[in-house]
Amino acid sequence: MSENVNVVGAWAPTEENIDGELVLIDKNELSQLKRERDEYRAMCLDFAESVPRFHEIQENIETILAQGGVQE
Repeated sequence: MSENVNVVGAWAPTEENIDGELVLIDKNELSQLKRERDEYRAMCLDFAESVPRFHEIQENIETILAQGGVQE
């Protein structure tokens, strides 16, 4: 017997537990949240790329990380 399950488990922060816990979420709502996340990421990247010297700063960060990060 196969049922069409429309709910999935997801790890998410809650009001009670900021570190997150397993919650049930409707698959359609999860898909909508993923679309909104992707749109937000794209907007952030568009904004960042409009900042003067963005690519230079990005390259500097990548160089620092490749060299082992910031040393204390």
